[in-house]
This record gives sequence, structure tokens and C-alpha cells, in this order.
Amino acid sequence: MKLLKVVVVLLIGLSSTVSVQAKSTASDEAQIEALFVSYMNKYNQYISEEQFDNNIKLYHDNVMLVSNGSGQSVATADQMDAQVQRFLGSLKSQGVASVKWESVNITQLDTKLALVQNVAVRFDKAGEVFNRVGATYLVQNGDSGWRIAAFTVHKPEFTQ
Repeated sequence: MKLLKVVVVLLIGLSSTVSVQAKSTASDEAQIEALFVSYMNKYNQYISEEQFDNNIKLYHDNVMLVSNGSGQSVATADQMDAQVQRFLGSLKSQGVASVKWESVNITQLDTKLALVQNVAVRFDKAGEVFNRVGATYLVQNGDSGWRIAAFTVHKPEFTQ
């Protein structure tokens, strides 16, 4: 009987821990979703107005880019912003007028780490699909909130 009481007490403690974790995860997920809403707003503002909002911080101080073709590199957040501006300018010159998330899939790995697998759809001025691209991000919650720590761009069919 004593063992049964211990098991019940442990189960009650475990169930309260699980519900607290679930609340934390829901809050974290909302913050991560907000990061990717800001990401897309920042990208579309640059494509449409050629203004880059430096107040929207997407990346940690150092971020790793992993490429299928050219390996990996590390850049500062400022270097990433400059690289993104060049990239978006190139997309615009090719006829891309806007970008939208088709999907954003968040998997929390730990209390301060999450894997985010997205598919972005790029549209031309007529609203027709220009192309689709997959991207996978490792995001980390630090002193400044959830930010991108590493990412890779890939074929959309490899996104879950």
C-alpha cells in the first residue's frame, strides 16, 4: 500500500509538470511563429519598398548557413542582413514580387531549442507562383528571445 501511495504522488507530480511544460511550449511556439511572421514581413517590405527594417532582428549574433553544394559558413547577424538584401534584390530583379509561407512546422527540441521546417512560395507581379523553396532552421531562445542560430535552404519536397 505504501508503494501505491508513492506511485500516486509521483504521477500527480508528473502530471502537473507535464501541464506546465505544455503551457511553456505553447508560449514558445507562439513566439517562434511571431519570429517567422516578422521574417516574412521584413522580406516582403524589402521586395516591395526596397527598405530593410534593421529593427526586426531574426538572427543570433552569429548564424550558420549550411548549403547542400558549398558546405557551411558562419556570419554575423549584420553580415546576414547584408547578404539577405543582396539576395532579395536578386529575386526582385528576376520578377519576384512577394513571398508567403506555405507551411511553418515547429518542433521544440528542448526548452530553448526548436527545429522549424518551412516552405516558402515566391510569387511574380501577376500573382503566379514563381517557385517554391524549403528551408529548415535551428532556432534558439536567448537573452533577446527566439532567433535563428542556423539554417539551410533545400528542395520543398524534403520539408515535413
